[in-house]
Amino acid sequence: MSDHKAAAPADAAQDESANVDRFAAKLQQDVRSWSARDDDATDRAADATLALAAKAAKAAVVRKRAKPAAKAPAPVESSKGRPFSMSYEGVSNAQYLAGRIARGAR
Repeated sequence: MSDHKAAAPADAAQDESANVDRFAAKLQQDVRSWSARDDDATDRAADATLALAAKAAKAAVVRKRAKPAAKAPAPVESSKGRPFSMSYEGVSNAQYLAGRIARGAR
């Protein structure tokens, strides 16, 4: 009987060691499954965020295109036929040229 009593603590230690190993393996399996689930959730959240950002960017482009183009300003009509004319002390351009030719200018 003394052999049987001595073998019992060794068997108990082995059983306890086996239980610890099984428990550790189960914990590792749970951690892997939780990690995979979290990774999937993170990937789904990231995909949803990217899809939302792409949709918002596309909507912004559509909004920018939807605006009508600004019309070009209408040309200003002047009351004169020419935009600029030189004044030679109250005489017209033709009279001024005639006077210069009469004085001998080329």
